Amino acid sequence: MYDDYTSHLCDSVTLRGSPPYDSNPFDFEDSRGAWIRPNPFNRFAFVSGTFADEQQEKQHPSEAYWKNERPVMETATIGTRTIQLPVIAPITEDILVKQTILERSFAHIEQINAKATEKVDILTQRFQDVVPNANLLVATALQELEDYEHAVYEFVNLELVDDMDQPIDVGDGPGIPIEARASAVYFKIALQILPRNCTHFNNIHVDPAKFPARYAKTTYVDVPRTAGNAALHPDITRGMVTNPGSFKEIIAAIKNLDLEFQFQV
Repeated sequence: MYDDYTSHLCDSVTLRGSPPYDSNPFDFEDSRGAWIRPNPFNRFAFVSGTFADEQQEKQHPSEAYWKNERPVMETATIGTRTIQLPVIAPITEDILVKQTILERSFAHIEQINAKATEKVDILTQRFQDVVPNANLLVATALQELEDYEHAVYEFVNLELVDDMDQPIDVGDGPGIPIEARASAVYFKIALQILPRNCTHFNNIHVDPAKFPARYAKTTYVDVPRTAGNAALHPDITRGMVTNPGSFKEIIAAIKNLDLEFQFQV
């Protein structure tokens, strides 16, 4: 069996971004994303490396990373952040030592005032030397979460809102009124997230059946606008905005304008 930081799995807890950071410039409470993170004492893994299956004689932990029955701390610079983190033990160390180091790393990264995505990046970079293919494994697992037409997402409702999160009245006529186009800033989207529909997580030894069955989220996406940011682009029609089944049409229209349809979950 692989003996690394990441091959001992079970229940999960949540790694969240810290306010006031957000996926959009407004502090809408329900737009903050959440990321699943592991708890090694519950035996849940973040990623799993691919290492030779070999048994090595266990020795007392080195004082370089373990002293007085606790991890040794060091000042680490990761990106633009300088934080206190445990020294990483080698892959051959006893699993309980590695679990404690991993859990202590979570605790310190959790305290950083940053987005959830930055916290995950810090965690991944921290263990990159120990699990060299961690970034690739995580990127592969997250592909489905980046495909908004995947069965992970159910689009429940969409409406246009202004920069104060006020709904835009699109009227009853065949098109969106000029005033409404000028005021529209965001698509406000009500979603159902179905994490158990993720299949790529099996590649990193994470069982999607342990994820929540579903949860609701409201998120915001910038609307495409005309040159000079004057108004909602004419490729976005009233039918797209008022028809509950038109989400794929909106995504396609935005992509045709060489723009990105993105939101955080």
